[in-house]
Amino acid sequence: MNFVDMALYAVFGTELECTPIGTVYSEDEVHMTTPNQYQGNYFVAGEPEGKAFLIEENEFRYPHPSMELKEFLDQTRG
Repeated sequence: MNFVDMALYAVFGTELECTPIGTVYSEDEVHMTTPNQYQGNYFVAGEPEGKAFLIEENEFRYPHPSMELKEFLDQTRG
């Protein structure tokens, strides 16, 4: 887990709907799936490079599941 994962779970719950984006590399593509010695950048074999989480496909749960997104945004605008 990292900070971004936990932030998404706090806002939308743990049952997130997502859309895969980017390339899916195979285990044979070791130049892309092995950590770089300088930055540590790499991709997980068999997984997409990234995922898109669309707000309209997920349930807004922050700061409380009973609060609607519009209500929350109205309050934050002061």
